[in-house]
Amino acid sequence: SILKDGKPVGQTTSAAFGYTVGQALTLGYLPVARSAPGTSIEIQGADGIHHPATVSIRSPYDPTGARIRA
Repeated sequence: SILKDGKPVGQTTSAAFGYTVGQALTLGYLPVARSAPGTSIEIQGADGIHHPATVSIRSPYDPTGARIRA
């Protein structure tokens, strides 16, 4: 689930660690009112732990490929 102030506001569809960008990534659905880029939210993992997250409409990107070559 996607949470705001501890309350469900959206649904995740998938999640994985993005090795080329060095961070966890989650895709999901949020209402338009909660989807402004930079909005702080939480992702509830399958283990019940809440993980801080930030809404982004852009894909994380490593234009030079520096992380994958490290």
